[in-house]
Amino acid sequence: MVFQKRSSHQDHKYKFHLDIVALEHTKNYTYLGLNISATGNFHKAVNDLRDKARRALYAIKRNIQFNIPIRIWLKILESVIEPIALYGCEVWGPLTNQDFTKWNKLQIETLHAKFCKNILRVQRRTPNNACRAELGRYPLIIKIQKRAVKFYNHLKGSDSQTFHNKAITYREMNLEKSPLSKLVLVLCSQTQTQTHPTEPQDSSTIRPNQITRNKKIIT
Repeated sequence: MVFQKRSSHQDHKYKFHLDIVALEHTKNYTYLGLNISATGNFHKAVNDLRDKARRALYAIKRNIQFNIPIRIWLKILESVIEPIALYGCEVWGPLTNQDFTKWNKLQIETLHAKFCKNILRVQRRTPNNACRAELGRYPLIIKIQKRAVKFYNHLKGSDSQTFHNKAITYREMNLEKSPLSKLVLVLCSQTQTQTHPTEPQDSSTIRPNQITRNKKIIT
């Protein structure tokens, strides 16, 4: 697989061989359970995770022949369904739309909302917020953001000579090329605004140690 912005225009000018066998070029490859695209887009990966989580949910429902309490369903959601749906969200999560007003339309949250409505046995048109509130649930974007921040802390807290530490440090030189760093910075800025509303905020660039100083606020 050759990573570039437009995989459909690949002319396969690069030839790779394993011994004498020519390796096939591909646009998608599943690595460690996550579907990776040559364009760097994780849309298909998120769709696959949603479908896997949905199949797991249906399999569980088929094998349960009696009504179980809602609290048990919520435990099933947190221990079985969520780990499947949010697999690798530290990587693909920062690339999704972080706007709470639009989050309901994204693949993972539609599955979450459907699950909530099913166990409450309400109509499909019932507002998502009402269903989540009834169950004491929050949008999954919050868990995704928390896991992304922890992943960022892991990368930045590792040995400065490791490749992943150098990679995140290099990408922070250009904020637009580092969705993870951008997300952490935005969360830090929002927290700072709430605690110190009079301080000016500038999220256009990452200043030296800006995230390091503020990341403890949101962990």
